[in-house]
Amino acid sequence: MEPPDTDDRRNASPTQANQLVRHIEQLQAAVAGQQRALMRLPDEGARAAALRATGVLVRQLIDLEEAARQLELELRLQASEQDRLRALQEVGAAVNSSLDLQVVLQQVMDAIVRLTRAERAMLLLDVGGTLEVKMARNLSQETLDDAASREPQHRSPRGRNG
Repeated sequence: MEPPDTDDRRNASPTQANQLVRHIEQLQAAVAGQQRALMRLPDEGARAAALRATGVLVRQLIDLEEAARQLELELRLQASEQDRLRALQEVGAAVNSSLDLQVVLQQVMDAIVRLTRAERAMLLLDVGGTLEVKMARNLSQETLDDAASREPQHRSPRGRNG
């Protein structure tokens, strides 16, 4: 079997890596079935030689399975990093797309909500030890105007006595 083309590896997905792991597991099961069949061979020398050969194959499949699982994990991490970089790119584009601070803040807050998968996000300013809500947005990309939904739950640590 030839190694995958460089472009194929660059376009590999976590799902494809997971399919590879499943295929390796099927091969391991097939080899285990062959080992059971070899145990029934009448010739002891032939049985021992065949079992040694399949033992090497089993070890190689175990190493391959471990490498495929590591690849799957790395691909998932890369996909997550790509999502974060895409969100950062959107924030940069938002900052450069408008001179209206409210529009820019809305776009930045929407990207933050998407990136963090939060229900809502609030931009708080520390004004003399008291946090004031500058902007609040929800998952539906709506500005939150309701005072109760915008009220911060904690005071700024700098605003505490002590």
